[in-house]
Amino acid sequence: MKHLFYKVLGVVAGLFAMGFAASAQTKELVHDFSEFRSLDVASSFEVTLSKGEYGVKILVDAPLAPYVQTYVKGKSLYITLDQKSLPADIKKMYKGRKAPAPVMRAMVYTPELEAVTLSGSASLTATDDYDMQNFELSLSDAAKVKVLRVNTNVAEVKLRKKASASLGINATGEISLTTEGSSSLNITGGAHDLRTSSSGSSGISFSGEVENNLDVNSGGSSQVGVVASPLNVKVNMANSSRVNLSGSAETLEVKGTNSAFLDASGMPFVDVTAELSSCKAAVTLDGKLKVNLVGGGELFYNGTPEFVIDKIIRSTLAPISAMR
Repeated sequence: MKHLFYKVLGVVAGLFAMGFAASAQTKELVHDFSEFRSLDVASSFEVTLSKGEYGVKILVDAPLAPYVQTYVKGKSLYITLDQKSLPADIKKMYKGRKAPAPVMRAMVYTPELEAVTLSGSASLTATDDYDMQNFELSLSDAAKVKVLRVNTNVAEVKLRKKASASLGINATGEISLTTEGSSSLNITGGAHDLRTSSSGSSGISFSGEVENNLDVNSGGSSQVGVVASPLNVKVNMANSSRVNLSGSAETLEVKGTNSAFLDASGMPFVDVTAELSSCKAAVTLDGKLKVNLVGGGELFYNGTPEFVIDKIIRSTLAPISAMR
């Protein structure tokens, strides 16, 4: 009986401890900071960004709290978890297939924003629109921007590795987009000029207004889709990349090599200049079509253009109805 009593007592104590742990499993950290204009977040923090006086409220699992680093340096707010200092027993808590995901949330308040850098598996959701002179966004690893809307003069966005972002950007000047690895970028908005550069197996999707120039550079097996109506379009494509354009424009200059493909049949042009080798393009136009096709270049067209032939060597120039 005595043995049974202590056994039952041990179970009750264990249940009590589990209940206590459940009620005190997270810890809140609150910081008031001086002015910061950019945000740099690493690790697995889920960040909610809102307009307000400068400050940060962090909610994390209690065992992780002593290892959270939050500070302002050079007008930039840094939030990260010091992985190197984590004791082995704490690391073990979050390892394994059935291990719980740690609670790592941050609410960031700032009235202004000029740059965001995310790495690790950090994510960001902005509840308010931000207005600024210039804006920079840099994502790497598996970082993600779920919602972010900005109004700016010039914007530069760079995604690497497995990063992804869904953005709303309105720029009076240029928007520059760069994707690498298997990153994915989705943007709605507008700009005076839009420049894209994609490589690896990354993807870019843009829908909105482009007033002047659209410049697309694609490589690897990347995919680019643009719905807009600029004046002028330039496409430089290589490898097995794919570019899809919809809208309307005045002129198109396209250069392509190595199995790349441009489908611009949904963006009517006045004049088109094409220089293709071992790749394919489909266009729609009603003005001049100047072509330089060599080594298996294929150009298919809609409309009744005026042909200006530079050279066609072991290549194809034909109506789009003949495209396979």
